[in-house]
Amino acid sequence: MEASYQYRAEFENYSNGRVAINSGNDNIGDFQRNLGGRLESLFHNNKPVTVYYNPADPSDAVLDRTIRWGLLGF
Repeated sequence: MEASYQYRAEFENYSNGRVAINSGNDNIGDFQRNLGGRLESLFHNNKPVTVYYNPADPSDAVLDRTIRWGLLGF
């Protein structure tokens, strides 16, 4: 899944592309399909998306911080 977004934190503007905590694509469950659909819906309806960023390094950000327990088995 790919994304591009901009956000403001600590009085600075940032851009990022990280969507979820885990990196890369997989075929485990429907997490990516559901998240992609939700983000596309928000985008097309001009709704805000929460960006979670690291206060110690505001350039480090993610849109979804769900822990995918199914991936831990791999």
